[in-house]
Amino acid sequence: MNIELWQKAVEFHGHKCVGLAFGFRMGEEAKKIFGEDEEIYCRMPVKSCITDGITGSTGASVENGRIQVDESLNNFIFYIKDDDEGWAFRQKKMELPEGTDPVAAVLTYDRDMIVTVDPWDM
Repeated sequence: MNIELWQKAVEFHGHKCVGLAFGFRMGEEAKKIFGEDEEIYCRMPVKSCITDGITGSTGASVENGRIQVDESLNNFIFYIKDDDEGWAFRQKKMELPEGTDPVAAVLTYDRDMIVTVDPWDM
């Protein structure tokens, strides 16, 4: 995880929260799929703290047109412009041991513990 980007995302958002961490982590995982230097786009079901996390890790935002809100979705769809396939991310319910920091868990647990990732036809 890029700690410097995470700290900038927290500053931008104003506080640490699970939504910010989840969005940041999804963006980091999308960069692993598509490549660090690609311009990643995202379609999402709602604008929330998650949006700021995705912005923090990928640079995509509503303002630059790389994040679009589509209330008909149940997943977060990451893709590269003009590609035929994207990847759908869906948050898993996490059962955390008592005393576990949920933000730290989202940022550090294996991807398969926090999200499902499936191909998505664009």
